[in-house]
Amino acid sequence: MPNFWSTMLQQAYECFNGPRTVDYEFEKKAQELKLVKEKVYQVKSIITTFPQRTAGIQGVCDDIYNSVSLAFDKDKCYYGFADDVCNAHKALGNAYSNCQTLIVKLAADTAKWDASFAEVETLIKKRAEARKTYDHYDEKMEKLVKERNEKLAKGKKESVKDCELFERNEDKFRKAAQEYISSSNTAYYKIQELFDFRYKMIIPVLADFIESERVFFNKGAQILNYFNNIQPRIQQLHLGFQTTPVKYDAVDYLRGRHIIGREVEMAKGQQLYIQK
Repeated sequence: MPNFWSTMLQQAYECFNGPRTVDYEFEKKAQELKLVKEKVYQVKSIITTFPQRTAGIQGVCDDIYNSVSLAFDKDKCYYGFADDVCNAHKALGNAYSNCQTLIVKLAADTAKWDASFAEVETLIKKRAEARKTYDHYDEKMEKLVKERNEKLAKGKKESVKDCELFERNEDKFRKAAQEYISSSNTAYYKIQELFDFRYKMIIPVLADFIESERVFFNKGAQILNYFNNIQPRIQQLHLGFQTTPVKYDAVDYLRGRHIIGREVEMAKGQQLYIQK
């Protein structure tokens, strides 16, 4: 492995010049992986944010139940209808709660998608490190070969120390090349495997998500279908409506009735005179 300073120098070099070794086919495949991940995670977002986005359904059901139950007195002819409305929205809220529970579980299942992409991304990083090590020894061997050829061209012999240095770095270069090739192939085929099986990974969760929606909306339709032809029922309730008889006169609650009461009596007397 290259030492710390060699690695730092190489990274600084790559910041300005890019990597020494570029595998355009692999880079293309890695970019495709990013696009595929974005698309898959759009589906994941729909599932994971469903409970949050639809939480208002539960709130509306609860609000209707609470407000309607408080608004109608039990001794009135409309109470039965109001009670039906309350029970329907309570059942609707329960149906939504069941749907939400199932979808929360499905959202947790998408963690497997994270694991699949994380595995491939780890292989890509490992391959990148192997490529840096390979580039280090490739550059080093290039310099050593150049120095050897220059010495041979001048008729100079290599020292034992130079030969050992050359052979040692040549061995490291071969190992680095093998590791780079192996990690590249492993990562490339793992990316392709994820491409091929991404639909197989997504569809079971997506199918269960749609099924949960179907069950909820069908249940909601069954609950609310009870109120089909609601207007005739309302008209029938109106027919049974009776006003509440009350006896009230504000005069009984006035202060100073010794004055006002006399005026009221006079007014009543005048009214009786007119009627006669």
